[in-house]
Amino acid sequence: HKPNKKAKNYDPYKRRRRKELFREMYLETFPSVGAEPHLVEKAAETKSATWYFWRVSHHDEFDVKVEPGELYEKKMPYEFARFFSGFEQNGGTLFPPPKAYEYYENKVQLTQLFSASGVKTPRT
Repeated sequence: HKPNKKAKNYDPYKRRRRKELFREMYLETFPSVGAEPHLVEKAAETKSATWYFWRVSHHDEFDVKVEPGELYEKKMPYEFARFFSGFEQNGGTLFPPPKAYEYYENKVQLTQLFSASGVKTPRT
């Protein structure tokens, strides 16, 4: 998603506010069920035998470098799956699993998966 920065209604803080609201919901929800959140920014900060709930989002997290002739949309899901799987190297578990990212915004992979699994989908 590339925002139109010239649009009259462009708001550079909208995405940041959404992310902050989502994080606040997490921070309020965990104590309400008797759990204390362990927030991490880097893979090395994860702990063994700990479940990490994360929001699938790729905006503003890092840039995927593409070579001439490569499609960002085709490379992005695999790069993100690889990157986020690094958060499980210390024995923690991410939910949803990082491998699920291979299908995030990957219409071709999803279509192939649905077809192979017998899921009926519209022709268009």
